[in-house]
Amino acid sequence: MDIENIKCFISLAECLNFTKAAEKEHITQTSMSRKINSLESELHVTLFHRDRRSVKLTSAGTEFYTQAKKLIELYDQSVQTVQNIHCGLIRELKIGLGLYEDALIQSYIDSYMAQNPSVRVSCLQFRYHQLLEQFQENMLDIILTSDQFLNELPPGQAEQYLIHDAPWMIALSCIAFLVLTAAPPGSCVPSSPRRARGRNPAASGRPCRRCARTASWPG
Repeated sequence: MDIENIKCFISLAECLNFTKAAEKEHITQTSMSRKINSLESELHVTLFHRDRRSVKLTSAGTEFYTQAKKLIELYDQSVQTVQNIHCGLIRELKIGLGLYEDALIQSYIDSYMAQNPSVRVSCLQFRYHQLLEQFQENMLDIILTSDQFLNELPPGQAEQYLIHDAPWMIALSCIAFLVLTAAPPGSCVPSSPRRARGRNPAASGRPCRRCARTASWPG
């Protein structure tokens, strides 16, 4: 099936006038008629009702118009993709992440992929200095990192956008909490909500069960 014949069919379906459709495609009216006749012969259907006064789509022509638009769109995309590959350009987005930024990007990726299904998205994780090196060597299109590392990029090399400014939270085990705060024995936070509702270990001067298994406490 000839792509040019399909494009001429689409133009005639939209103009419903051989003269105007021929002008749109920069061909003669005779050539336009020949292309439509060729297409109808190939499909073994009548695409247009035509007489001296009007041109109208048949029911088969109406359906083929819908499918033809999809065919041309797919054809144009295929041509563009092949040309991009030939020139070294591929519809792929490479995103680089630091060690802790993966939780911040997921919602953005889901939204982007839903809107751009033809783009292949790759997420790669690196240590922060290696992440900057990959970006500077054009191995990554986008990177997510804290501003202290972005400050190492030369001015004007990349555009920067803030996507998260809430404080980070840290979870500590009971032992780590006591070590970091130098808190006395018995001040340990209960290790579960159920224990918190029961007898408070701190009230008796005893550690929670988790701490008691890993630390020495006075009798």
